Amino acid sequence: MLKQLCEFVESTDFDHLPISTITHAKDVVMDTFGVILAGSKDSHLNQLADFLAFPTDKEASTRLGHKRKFTPLHAALLNGAAGSSQEFEEGHSKALGHPAIQLIPAAFAHAEATRLGGKKFLEGVILGYEVAARLGSSAPLRPGLHPSSSWGIVGAAISVAKLSGFKTSEIFEVMNIASSFTIAGFVKNSLQGRNIAQMYAAFSNYFGILSYKLFQFGFSASPETLRVTFGQLLSDRLIEERLSKGLGERYLIETNYFKMYPTCRFTHPAIEALHSAVQNKSIDIEHIDRIDVYTFKWALEMSNPNPENTHGMRFSIPHLLGLFLSSGSLTLDTFKEAHRYQSLIDAIANKTFVHEDEFFNKRLPHQRGAKVEITLRNGVRIQGVVDDCKGGESAPYSASQLRAKFVELSTAVLGEKGAKKALLLLENLESLEEINQLADILGMRND
Repeated sequence: MLKQLCEFVESTDFDHLPISTITHAKDVVMDTFGVILAGSKDSHLNQLADFLAFPTDKEASTRLGHKRKFTPLHAALLNGAAGSSQEFEEGHSKALGHPAIQLIPAAFAHAEATRLGGKKFLEGVILGYEVAARLGSSAPLRPGLHPSSSWGIVGAAISVAKLSGFKTSEIFEVMNIASSFTIAGFVKNSLQGRNIAQMYAAFSNYFGILSYKLFQFGFSASPETLRVTFGQLLSDRLIEERLSKGLGERYLIETNYFKMYPTCRFTHPAIEALHSAVQNKSIDIEHIDRIDVYTFKWALEMSNPNPENTHGMRFSIPHLLGLFLSSGSLTLDTFKEAHRYQSLIDAIANKTFVHEDEFFNKRLPHQRGAKVEITLRNGVRIQGVVDDCKGGESAPYSASQLRAKFVELSTAVLGEKGAKKALLLLENLESLEEINQLADILGMRND
C-alpha cells in the first residue's frame, strides 16, 4: 500500500491533474498565505526570528510579511508558526487536522530556494496534502495528541521530495525518515491557549525539509518506521488500505474546509446556530436566563467558560457566544477588542452550558452540527440549528468570500497595493516561471 502511494506521487504531474483540483489548491494556498500574514507580526516569533537569523549569503527563503530572508528550514518553521497563531487555518475533517499549514510553508521555502515555478509548487502541495490527509484519515491518533506535527511531517516531506523530482524508492525512504520525527504534542496546549501549540505546525514544516536533506546526506530509516509510528506509537491502528484506495479519483485537497471565524472549527456550529437564532431579533443580553448548546462529542472539550487568555478564547464555546452577542461579530479585530466587553462576555459565558447530543454524534465525521437554545427570563425560548457548519463540502464558501478574506488579512501587512499584486499572482499561480516572483511580494520586496 505504501509503495503504491509512493508510485502515485512520483507518476502524477501537473498536466494530469484535474482543473478543479488545481483551482481548489490555489484557493488553499491563497488562504494559507493570508493566515500566515495575519500572524506574521507575532512578537514571540520576532524574537525567535532574531535568534535564527543567518548571514545574508546563507539566506534563501522568505518569511512572509518580512523583508529578511532565512534558510529554507527556518523560513518554513517561522511561517508554519505564524499560520498557526490565529486559529484561522484551513483543515480536513476526515484527517482531523490542518494539512495545509503543516506543508505549504515547507513547499514554498524549498520552491523559492531552488527557483521552481508555480506548476511544480502546486504539484508538491497537492500531492503532499494527499499523503498527509490520507495518513491522518488512516491512523486515528491516541486521545490527547495534537494532530499537527504527526502525519503533517510526512506530508511536508513528500511535498519537498516531489518538488525535487524523487523516484518511488526515494520517496519511500524520505517518508520513513520523516516518520521518525513525529512529535507527541499535547492537545490541551491549544485548548488552554498555550502558544507553544503553534510550534507543532512549525516543526512539521521544519522536519519535512530536514527529512529531505538528511536523505541527501545519506541518512536512512527502517522501512517499517511509518507503519510502527502510525500503527502502534501514535495510534493503535493504521488502516493501510485507505492509503491507496481510489488514488487519483478525487484529490483530498478538494474536500477540505475553510474558516471565516478565527476559532477552532469545533466551535463553528455553535456560533452559526447562535447567529441563526438571533438574526433579525433584538435580544437584550440582560434578559437571557441561560443558553444551552447541543452538539457533537468532540466539541465538549470547548465548554470551558473561563479561558485563561485570548488564545484560549478561540477554544471556548461559552466565551465565543458571549463575545458574539456582546460585539456582534467574531473577527481578528473583535478578539483584540474583547476586553471592552469582558463583563458582558463573562455574564453570558457563565450561563452557557454545552451538552453532547447523539443526533449530531451520528453525523460525524462528515457533518458537524449544533443546536442553540436561548431561554429568556420571561420563559420564552429561541432556537437556532445548524446541521453542518459552513466552509466544507456541504456549504462551501464562494470564491469571492475566500478572496475577500485573503485581501483583508494581507492588506494589513502588505498594504492595499501589495495585497492586490499578491492576489493576482495567486490567481495565476501556475503561470509563474519562478515562485520567487510571489515570494518577493509576500516578503515586501516589490518596491
